Amino acid sequence: MKLLIILRGAPGSGKSYFVKQNNLEDLTLSTDKIRLMYSSIYIGKDGRDYITQRFNKRVFELLYKMLEIRMQNGDTTIIDATNTKQSSVSEYLRLAKIYSYTPICIDFSSIDYCRLLEQNKSRASYKIVPEEVIKDMCENLESSKQWFINTFKNNYYDYYEYYGNYAGVGALKNIGIDMFCYNLEKKYLCKWHTVNNMVVFSDLHGRIDKVKEYFKKYPYSDDTDYFFVGDYLDRGDYNKETLEWLIENCEKTNFHFCEGNHERHLRDYVYHGLDSVRSKEFSDKTYNQIKDISKDKIKLFLSKLETHFYVHNGVEQFFINHAGTSRFCRSLFDSANNLIKGVGEYKDIDEVANTYMKNNSMVIQICGHRKASNIKLGKTFYALNSEVEKDEPLNVLIYRWYNGDVKVEQFNTFIHTTQ
Repeated sequence: MKLLIILRGAPGSGKSYFVKQNNLEDLTLSTDKIRLMYSSIYIGKDGRDYITQRFNKRVFELLYKMLEIRMQNGDTTIIDATNTKQSSVSEYLRLAKIYSYTPICIDFSSIDYCRLLEQNKSRASYKIVPEEVIKDMCENLESSKQWFINTFKNNYYDYYEYYGNYAGVGALKNIGIDMFCYNLEKKYLCKWHTVNNMVVFSDLHGRIDKVKEYFKKYPYSDDTDYFFVGDYLDRGDYNKETLEWLIENCEKTNFHFCEGNHERHLRDYVYHGLDSVRSKEFSDKTYNQIKDISKDKIKLFLSKLETHFYVHNGVEQFFINHAGTSRFCRSLFDSANNLIKGVGEYKDIDEVANTYMKNNSMVIQICGHRKASNIKLGKTFYALNSEVEKDEPLNVLIYRWYNGDVKVEQFNTFIHTTQ
């Protein structure tokens, strides 16, 4: 999922232990491990083993490149480094903004200093850091701590303070180290939205005219939450009007937007330039329609995109995403691409739905992206997508709390029907 978890603390403070105990190695980019990929252990003049700092520039260049690739894939990523100064995380935050990631800081620097020195000495010989270096790092960590608190706000966690425990890594075994990751998943990946009335729009593909047909029949209401499953541009003829409407409405608290696979072209365009876009359709058609819209306004809209929404009203529960998946995605290990691009092949949506419904008889999944054999594939799966760009009607799922009824209506520019 789109979480960037930045670990911060001196060597021996518990960062790598945290990663290992939670089996998070596959999600972690470690500067020390990259250093060891560039060079074997060095022997110092004192006869001790060292991890060389000689290739630091290359180490961070590779780390940034790997991080960006993981962000393009929508993978949760953990940065295991000391991160003593604010300048050390500026590139992480820049990339997080581009790819709509939530940056989280877990700070291990409040560990008792004497315990820190003990733990540093107990590490593998080549990982032991001289005490004078540890002291300088701790001073830098303390002097920049307030900046990290102010920058990450509610996404900043003092790890040892979180547990009310300053005894060091050895004590973590006794308090259930995995509870921290459980709480991260619960807060960031499993948060539920409470609604009364709910409306879900399928892929728009530049056909905002069909959305406006819905609002002609059902005027906007503050008491209704409006969800959009993604793929807002390309293929259709009204990309400019569609994007302008989305920008105009994206800051309303009852409008919610999933990220679709076509949003990558829009993101590449505004952050990296038209030459970076790998879609001929976007470059030849969509761009010409939207090129006069402010990039800052487009960035605002992109910042509102989410991979998924869990929704409930006290009776029914819904799982809304773009592409459809065969199970819930609420683990740090789940890639956002499962929801943005979908699992399996495009043609596999019926099979994906059947697998999901075998294991989920209560939570109704609603997605777009792929056109299925039916809009309603079973009791707990709706695949709303239609070829709106070819003048097929826009499928809109409507739920009203007062009668508990889920229905899908179809809207076209001149006609609309009910299923």
